[in-house]
Amino acid sequence: MNNSIHKATGETPSKLLFGVDQRGRIDDNIKEFLKREVNRSEQNLDSLREKTCKRLEKAQAYNKGYANKRHKSTHKFLVGDYVIIRNFDSTPGTSPKLRPKFKGPYVVARELRNNRFVVSDIPGFQLTQRRYEGVWEPTNMRPWSATIQKPSD
Repeated sequence: MNNSIHKATGETPSKLLFGVDQRGRIDDNIKEFLKREVNRSEQNLDSLREKTCKRLEKAQAYNKGYANKRHKSTHKFLVGDYVIIRNFDSTPGTSPKLRPKFKGPYVVARELRNNRFVVSDIPGFQLTQRRYEGVWEPTNMRPWSATIQKPSD
């Protein structure tokens, strides 16, 4: 059994299970000792386990905060919003460096469960004969913002 002190619990696994730190070779003497001493150290073992639970909860809260700090929340899209979608086009003969990262604009047609959206061509502005309609997740979508320039007189 591992006798290293765990960072989150602050104790060795054998001390948490049996109430005894194991030293050296494991043999049947440990089993005999545990049978004799289990009643005496039962309360100490319970308090040790309670402390360990509190330490684990603290470590879990720290890890969750650390992970969430590094993640960006997704954009909330509504039905009717104009979006651009990631360009996964892999046409042979075209360089991925020169290909635009996003294509569009498209319109969000409806919202599905699990944070997915049906994206389709803007009515009256489709580029091909077949109307595009696909399911996308927000990590591969961006809001579309058109910069409208007024004609100069």
